[in-house]
Amino acid sequence: MSTEVNQQELSPEQIAEMRKRTLEFYKSRINFLKVQCEYEKLVADIEDHKLRALTAQIKYAHITAPEEEQEGEETKEKQKTE
Repeated sequence: MSTEVNQQELSPEQIAEMRKRTLEFYKSRINFLKVQCEYEKLVADIEDHKLRALTAQIKYAHITAPEEEQEGEETKEKQKTE
């Protein structure tokens, strides 16, 4: 209710001045926010690339792991027969 009372106490000129100041404030922050947005996107892209690289390494490890296990078993069998 306090906002309703404040709005009723302000004249149209005062409201217009407040809007003008608010708009100027927002406009002054736009450049900073654009740079921050670009920074955040770059950080997210870097993290995405790191994740992709790690995922590729994990997939490669899974693909090669069974082959290594089979080779290890074959070597053990050869050693037993010798």
